[in-house]
Amino acid sequence: MLEGLGLERIDKLAWLGSTCRPKPNDSQGLSQASSLRHQVVRFDCDNDIADKTSRQGDAELVIKGHDLPLKFPVKVRPARPNLALAQDARSIVIRPGPQSKAWGLHQQGKLVTVDSRLSLLFKANASYKLQKGAYSLAMRLVADAGASPSIELGPLLIDHRSQELRTRQAVSLEKVELPGVLSRIEYQVRHEESQLASDWQSLGIDVLMVPELDTVTCSVEPGVLWLSGNSLELIDQAEIKLDHSEPTIDPDMTKALNTATLEACPHGLCLALQDPLNQGAQQMSQHVQQSGHMLDLFIRLRWIDKTFKMKFARPRKC
Repeated sequence: MLEGLGLERIDKLAWLGSTCRPKPNDSQGLSQASSLRHQVVRFDCDNDIADKTSRQGDAELVIKGHDLPLKFPVKVRPARPNLALAQDARSIVIRPGPQSKAWGLHQQGKLVTVDSRLSLLFKANASYKLQKGAYSLAMRLVADAGASPSIELGPLLIDHRSQELRTRQAVSLEKVELPGVLSRIEYQVRHEESQLASDWQSLGIDVLMVPELDTVTCSVEPGVLWLSGNSLELIDQAEIKLDHSEPTIDPDMTKALNTATLEACPHGLCLALQDPLNQGAQQMSQHVQQSGHMLDLFIRLRWIDKTFKMKFARPRKC
């Protein structure tokens, strides 16, 4: 890559046995009108110059329409790391945490909770060759409100033959403060010897902030159950139904649910839910009161266009 002015006039340059010509797309984008502005041109070389980094020597520059080359001193600087996720089915392996499992976020999904762990495989792009020395990984979470401070996740395993980097162990984001309800994961790869780092890039996975749900208990009001937990204010709609094996009437779970209602309870604050077995209109039989039932809890979070489903045991003798 060469920076300067009037670069559209360059035909080729030679340096330490390598002949390099401007990349077609870059040279076509330059014009005489842009010659007075700062320009950047990338070059394709006939052999690898990565191993010549930091070596000095005179380069010969050939200008279009001129036969005699111009000589000028050159020192090649290391290139910034340029990597992407490998084109492999296992480039991202997600190990769901307890919250992900409770909220039904599948291993192949693009939504995870902060307690999930990720194993990643990166591959150098064609324009970059992995250098000698160690590489390390950093991550951050980004939302509309801004970005979290980046966290260093340690050195990566390196394979020069395949030009790939891999996480040594599954990485966790539990120590990162979520900047929003939905935050995208971005990563950066750094070459330790040169201290050069890649651009921040999206991993294609979002971290979802979810409430911590505890237990369903009886409330002081007939026909109402209490769901205890933390961050229940994130819940926009909620509804409980009896667990059954019959096909659901709304298979895509797009139907609106009851508006979430929070009430003071012995646990501090609880979500008030209508009991599907006791609507409060009539006295329940002793058999129904003492029999245990599994309940399907449907939840919609504000700002998230998705219905989540999980199971809870209905308390006896409500």
